[in-house]
Amino acid sequence: DANADAVAAWLVKHQPITLSINGATGDADYTVALHARVHATADDALPVAEHLRFARRVFERSALCVYSIGDAGAPALSAQARPQDGECFGELPPLSIMGQVTTFPMLVPSAQPAYYAHYSRPYLEALAADPAPMPELLSRLAGAPPACDATMDAAEVAAPIVSAFCAAADAAATRGYLQLLGGYLVGAAGVVPRRGMGRRTCLYGLQRPPMDGRLTALRCGPHTSIDQLLPHALAFAATNARAQCMLSVDPSNDELLERFTKLVLHVPGLDDMPLLIHTEQQFKVVQPNLLRSLRPDDKALTRHPFPMAQQFVSRIVTLGHVKSTRANDEVFAEYFSRSRKWLRIGKWD
Repeated sequence: DANADAVAAWLVKHQPITLSINGATGDADYTVALHARVHATADDALPVAEHLRFARRVFERSALCVYSIGDAGAPALSAQARPQDGECFGELPPLSIMGQVTTFPMLVPSAQPAYYAHYSRPYLEALAADPAPMPELLSRLAGAPPACDATMDAAEVAAPIVSAFCAAADAAATRGYLQLLGGYLVGAAGVVPRRGMGRRTCLYGLQRPPMDGRLTALRCGPHTSIDQLLPHALAFAATNARAQCMLSVDPSNDELLERFTKLVLHVPGLDDMPLLIHTEQQFKVVQPNLLRSLRPDDKALTRHPFPMAQQFVSRIVTLGHVKSTRANDEVFAEYFSRSRKWLRIGKWD
């Protein structure tokens, strides 16, 4: 574990695009593990090769876009991805400096015009006035067919949180945007991970920030508004990443402190996100111990109001894929599907 943690810490600091891990086991070991898997009933009982355990620990404590896992019988000989098979690829700067070098991380496949697009205020205001019940609205915005029970279940969990956030917002456009973000999260984090379609066994989807014990701080200055904060906070509040976030608010911002404190009373469990008061100088002392800090009043977002949901969420949480070089590798797929790293609606831990 210590070696895996050291590798993960290096990856978080330097943020390469990809990582390949190869184990010493081969075809015979894999066949034995595949047969034994049928009789396993719990995660710890699964017959998992040591390199898979090492790889999952690194995966859970880092934030790369591409992880490739092989063994002596089917080695990972390159650190590449096939986006057409669900193996999403991306240029992700180190988390600690992302806001300094880009507005949105670049992902493939994705529509390049989306990086310069935004929702219009009239559209968001009309969405805020939609009379549909919130679970139904979120399910529709997630793009789910009416009979998709899993997405509807996720929408039911997310609905009271999104509703409370919308009630706390000032502008109708912000309420519409929160609904869009909620729908996106229901669709993208309601049923995870997703399975790729290629010759290799690929799992992809949104992920929590590195699970290394450090927090992401939403740093709110003297003039940060509730409407600027709420979209950033929603991706944490509605998912299992809730306890990985803290709010740091300037003591002079009385209005934000009062209004977010009231919001906590309406969202059970939202107090898992610590609300702390720091002057800018005090925050500089705290900052080195954080995973990263995000400023909801970032000037990049004032130039780019209400960006596409995927682009906005990609600023906040991790995303990408992990794959086995073996086709139909159910040992790998089951073991990694159970990882707590995947971003999920609810499932708080």
